[in-house]
This record gives sequence, structure tokens and C-alpha cells, in this order.
Amino acid sequence: MPTPPAPSPIPPRPASGAAPFLADELFFSRTDPRGVILAANPVFERVCAYSWAQLEGAPHRIIRHPDMPRGVFWLLWDTLKAGRPMGPT
Repeated sequence: MPTPPAPSPIPPRPASGAAPFLADELFFSRTDPRGVILAANPVFERVCAYSWAQLEGAPHRIIRHPDMPRGVFWLLWDTLKAGRPMGPT
């Protein structure tokens, strides 16, 4: 009889609130200059709760939470357009 798989250390994505991920997990997306999603990894898909079929070709703003101030999103894009990466320091 096969052994069942071990439970994932990452809880499933809740319907609302913060999206859990491990400290050593890297999540990323890549867009064109207009902000259209060209690539993403499975962690990004899980955290934003969209499938790759939904993400590919979609505007990156699809993942902006309604409670996130628009100014923060503009700061993100201004940073990226200036050629600087966005991530933890």
C-alpha cells in the first residue's frame, strides 16, 4: 500500500487576507513595458490565486488588491521602469 504524501508546510491560499508563503520561496513575474504578464513561477500563481491561463497576457494590475493604495502600485512600476528591481532588501 503506497504511503500518502506528506502535508504541505504551506497552508492553502485563504479566500481573503494574506497569502502565505515560506521565507525561502521566491516568487516572480515578468511583464512587457506595458505591464502585460509574460512569465511567472508557480509560487506567484499560488500567492495571487490565479492560474497561468488566467495570468498569461493579463495586465499585472489583475493582482492588485482593492485595499492596496494605487500610489503604492505606481511606486512599484516607477521603480521597475527606472530599471531597478523591486524586492526585499
